[in-house]
Amino acid sequence: MDFIKVDNCYYLWDNATFSDKENARYTYAPNIRGIKLYDAAGNICLSVTAPPYLTGPVGKVVNDSYVTGIGTFDGTGPDHSPVGILSSELQIPLDKDLSGACILEVEYATGKEEGCGQWLQVAVSAGQNKTYAYDDLLPETNSAESFTWSMPITLNLRAGAKTLRLMNHRRQENTLCSYAALLEGLQEADPENKVLLSLCEWGKTQPQNWGYKVGCSWRILNDITFQVGSD
Repeated sequence: MDFIKVDNCYYLWDNATFSDKENARYTYAPNIRGIKLYDAAGNICLSVTAPPYLTGPVGKVVNDSYVTGIGTFDGTGPDHSPVGILSSELQIPLDKDLSGACILEVEYATGKEEGCGQWLQVAVSAGQNKTYAYDDLLPETNSAESFTWSMPITLNLRAGAKTLRLMNHRRQENTLCSYAALLEGLQEADPENKVLLSLCEWGKTQPQNWGYKVGCSWRILNDITFQVGSD
């Protein structure tokens, strides 16, 4: 085999066509209404409830009470996409003197629809360093507006400037990892055969930034479609 094009249709981490709307649980974070951060002694050192105190870039603020649409940027549907070059996320600056083991609780509500999902990533960034504290599905709630508090999430903080980040970048990360696994499989099957691997995910997760790592070519636009009988 000299050439193979691998499509991305029906990939649950992308949910491009919303062929199964419930896949949105993977591609968006839950709606978020507030956070609480406790120090090692159990004292509240940060309590943030509702926008505008939740900072951004954010997806969309609903009725000044919670944030929705937290996910990865969709290059083919910007009108339905989180803001920002890559993706939206909540960013909360933390006190530079706050350090050690702390406990985070997130007030959230899950959904299975465009804009509201169930997968949450929690990370603390200091400069170029990023450490994940949580990267998984949160327990499902009754509806996208049935808010509850998450289980305790442990953060190990270092002294100095740092930012708490709530997001869901899994769409881009998993798409890259999937194509990487495919390339590794082809190379393992026949190391001497230089297969041209063509990627197709319609430009949704900005493949111009990572496609060269795993493929020989990649799509940056949506499908070409024709409407018979249109002007």
